Amino acid sequence: MQKVKIGYRWLLCLCLLCASQTQAQTTYPAPSSMSVEDAYQLGDLLVDQYKIKQGQPYLKYAADKGNAKAALAYSRSLSTNVMVLGPQEHEYAVKAAKLGNEDAMLTLSLNRNIFGDREEF
Repeated sequence: MQKVKIGYRWLLCLCLLCASQTQAQTTYPAPSSMSVEDAYQLGDLLVDQYKIKQGQPYLKYAADKGNAKAALAYSRSLSTNVMVLGPQEHEYAVKAAKLGNEDAMLTLSLNRNIFGDREEF
């Protein structure tokens, strides 16, 4: 009987530990306090970890400062429809393409681009 109580206590401690781990919020610095490359790296890492809403401000900041990879990553993080590009997704894909990103040019030349500028890329 005592063995069961010890097991139960350990299980309870483990559950509490896991619950506290999931409740812990990691705070990240403001995008404007980082270099453009660091903001891109952090934003890309967060998006890769499926923390899309947390990563988007960093990617947007880096994209607005002229980072082509960040512009494409931000564009892709905005994707909500696999069939067509959304307006903001298109805007940042165009920005990445104009900065010389070949993957963005390919994205804009596909049938998903319904904005009439497919031939430009």
